Amino acid sequence: MTSLDIPATVQTALAHHQAGRLPQAEALYRQVLAAAPNHADALHLLGLIAHQTGDHATAVALIDRAIAVNPSAPAFHNNCGEAYRAMGKLEEAIACYEKTLTLDPGFVDAYSNRGVAYQAQGRTEEAIACYQRALALQPNYVKAHNNLGFAFQKLGRLEEAIACYQRALALKPDYAQAHHNLGCVLQQQNRLPEAIACYERALALKPDYLEARNNLGNTFQEMGHPAQAAACYEQVLKLNPDSAEGHAGLAIAFQAQGKIQEAIAHYEQALSLNPDDVHTRHMLAAIGGAPIPLTAHPEYVSKLFDKYADRFDQHLVEILEYRTPQALNDAIRRALGDRPGRLDVIDLGCGTGLCGPLLRDLARTLVGVDLSPKMIEKARARNVYDSLTVADIVTALSTPGASYDLVIAADVFVYIGELTPIFEVCATVLNPCGLFAFSVEAAEEDVPYALRATGRYAHSLGYIRKLAQAVGFNEIIHDRVVVRKEKSKPMPGHIFVLARP
Repeated sequence: MTSLDIPATVQTALAHHQAGRLPQAEALYRQVLAAAPNHADALHLLGLIAHQTGDHATAVALIDRAIAVNPSAPAFHNNCGEAYRAMGKLEEAIACYEKTLTLDPGFVDAYSNRGVAYQAQGRTEEAIACYQRALALQPNYVKAHNNLGFAFQKLGRLEEAIACYQRALALKPDYAQAHHNLGCVLQQQNRLPEAIACYERALALKPDYLEARNNLGNTFQEMGHPAQAAACYEQVLKLNPDSAEGHAGLAIAFQAQGKIQEAIAHYEQALSLNPDDVHTRHMLAAIGGAPIPLTAHPEYVSKLFDKYADRFDQHLVEILEYRTPQALNDAIRRALGDRPGRLDVIDLGCGTGLCGPLLRDLARTLVGVDLSPKMIEKARARNVYDSLTVADIVTALSTPGASYDLVIAADVFVYIGELTPIFEVCATVLNPCGLFAFSVEAAEEDVPYALRATGRYAHSLGYIRKLAQAVGFNEIIHDRVVVRKEKSKPMPGHIFVLARP
């Protein structure tokens, strides 16, 4: 029998491996292991193939055997970490990267990979330090530039993220993921035509890039081009018929075109694929495909405004001509008359804090509460609130010992249908003669409230007045106003200031 030339066989296998011919490479690695069961390189490289083909547990087992034979090989530990990370075992992965760096402090990939693991744990600042260390060692490390950009993006440091993606693309112009990621940041900045160009470049390089195709559809949707958006989502579904995002996006595009039955069908399909999608469930109810909930799910509101936070003020004030904070401020001051302005104030659903600067001179203490952590961050940057809390508003108002002279809710009740619990708790926490000031969108008088196709609730004048009377409020001011624009048309609403006797 002819003996196997192990070094030559490993080299041939490695050539197949590097060329992407994995079955041929695997067969040769196994031949080597049949002849030499403890051949460390063959074990390691066979483990890499297992990792590349999605069998990460087998990859860990094989690479661990390689490490047992040769514990001082940094690449073995790094790649074992990659397999652990793919399994979601982040602590084990980090331990492997740290072992790699103990053996070789200049192992650049291990810094970047550790950064990715940290980021998956939400340790974004530590991830940034890892990417920067990798780039200090290797300034042209394209993947680290991309990963650093993603970390900055997560922290809302968008200009720094853009710079990182641009550096990655200067080094590697055909880097589809960097084009896509740059598009995401530009979309966050409302630079929609530029975002579209980035997504299209990513798709030219990688036509089956589903995330880029879906985000291209989302951007067309934001620009008011539902037919082009629908074409994107249809392509997503052609590539992956079980894409819940694709079905949900197509439903939104059909809804925007007035194709309500088609929209309902795709919302239902999206929910069958992802039953926990609160946004899809809410919008299905909004177009009549499900019973109207008493209130929007907190997760729906939180995610909606986390996504919207970076461009909330610009879009709301400049595009939608939102003037509710000013209208409420005017009504509150008329209601106060000559009363002194040393009030304990809580701003419910404070968002980015548009009401805060208007009310600061009236407030002894000014408290803000919102469901969206990112909106609270934006409000904190205004430096006008004494405290800011991420919480449901009923929970915040129910804090033991809480009492206020003014409760304000600007454009908040559009995400709540049944207002009885809020009115009742406001009546409890308001001091005598305290004021409750809020806005609502105006519904027809034949219903207490309605959930519109926008996903926003509207309330009838009769419902508000009946509810105020039931909990013992006096109506001080009622103004009919335009609360915002919706598709360039004025949206009628009501401003109320109620008082506790």
